[in-house]
Amino acid sequence: MGIDLLACEKWSRRVLGHEDYGQDEEFLPAFHVVKVICNQSSGWREFFDVANIVRGPLTVTVIGINVFAGGEGSYLAANKFESEMTDLGLAHAVSTKFMIPGLLAPVTVLEPLEPFQLLISSQRFERPPVRNPECVSAAKEP
Repeated sequence: MGIDLLACEKWSRRVLGHEDYGQDEEFLPAFHVVKVICNQSSGWREFFDVANIVRGPLTVTVIGINVFAGGEGSYLAANKFESEMTDLGLAHAVSTKFMIPGLLAPVTVLEPLEPFQLLISSQRFERPPVRNPECVSAAKEP
């Protein structure tokens, strides 16, 4: 599953576009990766596996945007998302979770039909920073 956005809060004190950009910071920045998934009713948890290939500080965020015809698809997607994030032990939010009366368990609370559904979860991995191999001052150390 690919990354839609890779960002970092601070990289270098140099002016963006300078030929030595990034070479003056001893440590690599803390990265933030984001994945936006549309009209999917399962499989969000796999994106958090990106943390296994990054050693330094990292924040991973997954955002689901669903536009389903009818309430049953949104209800099922919300339940599956909540289940996957709970299994991972992650805080999460679902903008709307509704159903069409008579299709699913009658104990479900009905909510107004919305034009789309948002699902979001994020996890921060607080790890020691990784040395920047491009940094001149780090290269001078024994």
